[in-house]
Amino acid sequence: MTTSASPDTYNTPLVPAATANFIIAARYTCNAPAALVFRTLRNTETWRDWNRFCPRVTIRWQPDDSDEREAMEFWTAKGGHFGSPAVAVDAVQQVHAEGTERQRSSQEQKQKQPQHLLRVSQDASGAGKRKSTDTRRASSTALAKSLQQMGGEPSVRLKNGTKMTFHVRMKLPYKLTDYTDSQLVVTEVSRPNDPVNDDYSLTTIPTHTDAGKSGIYRISWALDPDKGIGGGGYPQSMLQAQRVHEVRPIVDGTGKETSCEIVTWECQKGILAKAVKFMYGKYLQERFEEWVKSLGDYCEEFVGKVDRRDFGVPAAAAAAS
Repeated sequence: MTTSASPDTYNTPLVPAATANFIIAARYTCNAPAALVFRTLRNTETWRDWNRFCPRVTIRWQPDDSDEREAMEFWTAKGGHFGSPAVAVDAVQQVHAEGTERQRSSQEQKQKQPQHLLRVSQDASGAGKRKSTDTRRASSTALAKSLQQMGGEPSVRLKNGTKMTFHVRMKLPYKLTDYTDSQLVVTEVSRPNDPVNDDYSLTTIPTHTDAGKSGIYRISWALDPDKGIGGGGYPQSMLQAQRVHEVRPIVDGTGKETSCEIVTWECQKGILAKAVKFMYGKYLQERFEEWVKSLGDYCEEFVGKVDRRDFGVPAAAAAAS
C-alpha cells in the first residue's frame, strides 16, 4: 500500500523539516529484497521501465571509483538468478575454489606416483591442464560480467558525487514528451554496515529519518550547487532542495528478511519552494506515491523474471526452467 506521511517526521541533512517550506513524502511495502530495490534504484538505465515521472537521466559526471566488489557481495548474499542464496554462494565460491582444489588434488597425486610415471604423466597431461585453466578463466570472466550487468554499467549507476540531469514530466498524463530538466548531484549512497576504512567504501551517515535506527539502504540527491541560474540552477536564497530514498528491510521473528519498505521524501525551502507547493504540490505528491509503488512492483517482478534477462539466459531455457 502506498501512503503519504506526516511531514514533521522527515528531515534531510541540507533542509531540516523545521525550516522547510514544502515537504513531499511517500512510502510503499513490497515483497522484494531490499538490496534488489536499492540496486535497481541506483541503475538509472532501468528507470525507463518503471519510472513514468522521470524515465530519463543524463549522467554529466561520475566520480572515479569501482564497486564491483559490492556486486559480487550482493549476488552472493541474495541469490541472483540461481534460485536461492545457498546455490548462489556455491556458484560464486566454486569459481574461486576450483583452482585451489585442483592444485591440492594434483599435489596429492604427485606424491603417490613413482618418479618415472610422474614424468610421463606430466608430459601427457600438459595440454589438458592448459585447457582446464582456460575453462576456469572463461567461467570466472563470464560470472564477473553477469554480476556487473545487474547493477548497471558504472556510467549509469548512481554513486556518491554523481552529477546528473533529471528529465521529468510535469504534465502527466497529458504530455508524455514534454520534459523539464533538473540539475542534481548525489549527496549520499550508503548500505547497511558499510565499511568505513576500505578502498571501495562509502561514508556511512547515521539515519536522519523516523526509522530511528541504522541498517538501511539510502540514496539522496540535491540541487547541484555548481549550477548557476544560467545553467539551470538557483541561488540558495531562492531554492534549496534535497531528496532522500531509504529502503528498509523487514524481517520476521527468526531474523529472516521477508520484504522491504521503500520510503522517499523531499524537503524544499526558499521563495520558490512556496511557489512549487502552490502550483505543483498535489501533482508531486501523486508522482512520489507512484514512484515508490512502481519501483516496488517492478522489483517484485524482477525477482522471478528480469534477472534471467540480465544474466543472458536464453528465452527457451528460461521458459523451460
